[in-house]
Amino acid sequence: MGFELHKLFDFHPLGFSKAMKQSTSIPLCFLASLCWWVSEYSSINYFAQAQILPDASLPQNSVVTINANIINITGGTRAGNNLFHSFLDFSVATANTAFFNNAIDIQNILTRVTGSSSSQINGILKTNGLANLYLINPNGIVFGADARLDIRGSFVASTANSINFADGSQFSAVNPQASALLTISAPLGLQMGSNPQPISVLGNGGGIRTTSNLIDTSLGLRVDSSQTLALVGGDIAIAGGTLKTAGGNIELGSLGSFGQVQLNSTNQGLKLSYGAATIFQDIRLSGKASVDASGLGSGNIQVRGKNISLIGGSQIQSSTIGNQNGGTLLVKASDKVELTGTSPDLRFASGLVSEIRPNATGNGGNMIVEAAKFFMKDGAVISTNNLGNGIGGDLSIKTSENVEAINSFITATLRGSANGKGGNLIVETAKLSLQRSQISADVQGKGIGGSITIKASESIEAIGAVPNGRDPSGFVISVGRSGEGKAGDIFINTSKLSLQDGAGISSSTFGKGDAGSIWVTALDSVEIIGRSINDRPSSLAARVEDTAQGNGGNITVISDRLVVDRGAIISVSDIAGVKGAGNIQISANFMRLDRSSGVDASTRAGVEGNIFLNTSNLQLFNNSRIQANAFGLATGGNIKIVTDTLVAFENSDITANAQQASGGRITISAAGIFGTAFRRGLTPKNDITASSDLGADFNGVVQLNIFEADPSRSLSRVPIKIDDSSRLIVQRCQADVNQSKFTIAGKGGLPSSPNEVITDSLTHDILGESEPVISSSQSFNPQPEAKLEIVEANNWVIATDGGIALIANKPNTMLRSTNINSLTSCRH
Repeated sequence: MGFELHKLFDFHPLGFSKAMKQSTSIPLCFLASLCWWVSEYSSINYFAQAQILPDASLPQNSVVTINANIINITGGTRAGNNLFHSFLDFSVATANTAFFNNAIDIQNILTRVTGSSSSQINGILKTNGLANLYLINPNGIVFGADARLDIRGSFVASTANSINFADGSQFSAVNPQASALLTISAPLGLQMGSNPQPISVLGNGGGIRTTSNLIDTSLGLRVDSSQTLALVGGDIAIAGGTLKTAGGNIELGSLGSFGQVQLNSTNQGLKLSYGAATIFQDIRLSGKASVDASGLGSGNIQVRGKNISLIGGSQIQSSTIGNQNGGTLLVKASDKVELTGTSPDLRFASGLVSEIRPNATGNGGNMIVEAAKFFMKDGAVISTNNLGNGIGGDLSIKTSENVEAINSFITATLRGSANGKGGNLIVETAKLSLQRSQISADVQGKGIGGSITIKASESIEAIGAVPNGRDPSGFVISVGRSGEGKAGDIFINTSKLSLQDGAGISSSTFGKGDAGSIWVTALDSVEIIGRSINDRPSSLAARVEDTAQGNGGNITVISDRLVVDRGAIISVSDIAGVKGAGNIQISANFMRLDRSSGVDASTRAGVEGNIFLNTSNLQLFNNSRIQANAFGLATGGNIKIVTDTLVAFENSDITANAQQASGGRITISAAGIFGTAFRRGLTPKNDITASSDLGADFNGVVQLNIFEADPSRSLSRVPIKIDDSSRLIVQRCQADVNQSKFTIAGKGGLPSSPNEVITDSLTHDILGESEPVISSSQSFNPQPEAKLEIVEANNWVIATDGGIALIANKPNTMLRSTNINSLTSCRH
């Protein structure tokens, strides 16, 4: 509703009509009063429209004229291709346009605000030609939900004190200078004051990209491709606001006291560098805020601050939509980067996105996150997916302290019809913690998947399953059902690795492509412990699933200490039965399997899975297992163990069994084997077996190599009465052929050390209990007892009652190999 002029006269004591009746002329005082009110009304109307007031600080000052909702800005002082404007106040109301009506050949429009008020931009900023527009106001800048840019050049808004130039001069908003200081050189940088004020961008949260269109929304601040949209100030808050460019560059910089930022002109717009900045402030995106540089080839995005946070479904996105290559998305914080939550309707996750969109042929850009600390939680997502035909960009997260994710996801999916390549995921930190979170690289197309590389100098821990309850928290690479390419590999390098409560490191294939391999190096320890609430085991696993046609991956673990406990597993498997499982290779000084845990290699067809263990101390307790079993027509796998000591108790087994084919081969080389024994099949005891369901003719081979003691060492005399060995040795045995072999190489009846005594019960369990098959065609002829000189024993045999006999043979025999079925067929 407009201001009614007749109301002015109501202020006259006599009223308008009485005043006119009393005089035929208008008093001078009344005319003065009228002029004052008209002047004030014009001023009020002017402020309501624009609040753009030039100051008088330039040789040629700015000129402002108003035509309806257009605020036309002319004049200003020109120096070469630079045009300088200076205002006491500069704000633009909703539905109004501030039009810098510059000459077409102007390259830079430099605008400062010298008053004490912040700039409220709720309308449109417009320029002619390709001029870049700079706006500095040390008091703060607010862009409302209706703010727009109608410029073809770059736009820089800053709460800096001044714009610096290459010749050393400044265009200062706090210390306006004479015309002699204006320069023809290009802007070089921005100089902040002692207390840089904030920049805010407001909006309704409707600017997040949901299509592959170049212009998918009219909301927010936008610049053209090959141009730059830059906000540089103190704290920066984008609350539901939108910053966009179709392949151009976006710069967000939050600087502290007396910070400096350098402006570098490139063919792709301005690029900002922060080499001279040491103090930063905070950047916060909330309420589905959107920062988006997606285009035919994505632009560059740089976000620099102290603490950088994205909440409420806010996103920073730089995706490749067409045939050009993507740029770099850099988020760098001197302290912390934090991604939290989703939008209230759960449609958008807070996060960082750098993708190749469907049908795009350009390569994706890289994403880099650098900070002291990095946090993700409550559904946040980082995505570097390749949904097109190019080569995906890499994701790198580097922190000096820690990376922590809770209920969050980092993904690099390759999904496309052509031979693209997925990006790699790289995390470098001191401590990495994943709780119900996952870092994954999947192949759903024809290309090659990216790899996952994790380097944590102190520790890596993954706990639980992801929110769906089906998938593990941890690290996952896979080939999906539609995947034809090979998955990448997983490389883990740390001091301590802990996988708990269903967490895992997994490589699998569901499709035609091969699964990747897993490489774990943990200088101190690897602990794989427990199961999830839905009974999913913590695991290191490389699987070929039932729908797959590809090969399985391998698992390699190198550590000082490996513990697999409470139902956890290390496994390679082939459920599909097409090509075969991978292999497991473990090198650890100490290795313990406990409480129904295992190292498993299983297959249904193709190449068998094999297990190779190299350790100083191998322990199996409480129903644990090492197995290379085969199902269906597959042959049992091979198990090779090299250890100083092997200990197994409480029904813990080492097996290489088969169902409808030959059993595998088990080779154990040890200085001492305790609590376990070779047996022809599984028993409630601790078994070493390589059997086949087809029968003894198809049994595999078990070979136990016991290291010989050094004969030069002085050995203590064994305090056991030595029986006549000639009475205890069976003279004739049934001859069997084509049977399993059981080979022992060892130190005979010597104690485990020169200071210990060997006991018959323990030694008997080491050999194992054979089930005698007595042949009536054979006879047992006892020999007369002979008095023998007592000498040091170097071998042993088993008596019919299970007792141990120590004997002395020639000391140069290193290996004793016997057909096990022939041995058990002897008459006693």
